[in-house]
Amino acid sequence: MLITAEHNLSIDIGPEYVLGSRTLAQSDDGNSYQTIVINNSRNGNATNATLLIFSIPLYAEDLAKMNSTPLSEFFEDTMLGIFKLAGEDLVGEQFVNNKMGENVTLHSFIESESEREANGDAYSVAIWPIDSRNMIMLLSYLDDTTNKQIIESLAVESANC
Repeated sequence: MLITAEHNLSIDIGPEYVLGSRTLAQSDDGNSYQTIVINNSRNGNATNATLLIFSIPLYAEDLAKMNSTPLSEFFEDTMLGIFKLAGEDLVGEQFVNNKMGENVTLHSFIESESEREANGDAYSVAIWPIDSRNMIMLLSYLDDTTNKQIIESLAVESANC
């Protein structure tokens, strides 16, 4: 029997940021996706960030003990490949330690020429595992300092503690 546990997320990025709309979806195969939008409350025209939490139902005991790092790397490689195929330009990578002390790569892109305005819109992407069943993808138009703070401070705790 698969039992889903509730967890609390916390981020320490300053009082001007609020968690906005939240959506939850589940596919027929049991995968679930939750998105959380991070808004800047001081600037109504500010660009935002989105956290996508991807959960995979693993029924077999051996799959539940799976190392989450290769799976997360697979998703990261796939997503980066999709962005590159769409014509997005990878312009930088930075390495940031998450709350668990693990290395996370923050990839910086500029939108493809067909989508680009005169100055071009830059955004960042990072993907990292929470545990063997859950991973997070950050898609952000916020500045690099705030993106790093999100990665460094995002904590996941069981709601039952």
